[in-house]
Amino acid sequence: MKLFASLVDELKAFPVLGAPRSSQWPALRDAHLESEPWCRYCGTEDHLEVHHIRPFHLFPEEELDARNLITLCMTPGHACHFVIGHLGSWLKWNPYIVHEA
Repeated sequence: MKLFASLVDELKAFPVLGAPRSSQWPALRDAHLESEPWCRYCGTEDHLEVHHIRPFHLFPEEELDARNLITLCMTPGHACHFVIGHLGSWLKWNPYIVHEA
């Protein structure tokens, strides 16, 4: 629980990471999870998140590009989305995630 509270505090400190999403994002997210319903890093099918390979707050033109998405999990004990996709900090991103997954 302490780790989660720490992550929430980190996100609050950097509102740019909470940039508004396109109204088309929910449909694209659902379609992506339907086509890739497992974590590409650890293989779990629990606590899935759709991760932007190149972050949409830095590359807004790629927010809705299906080629820029990968499924990662936030399963307790794995948290591949945070640990692998964001290298342990919501302020970072892993440009090699596709090769590592």
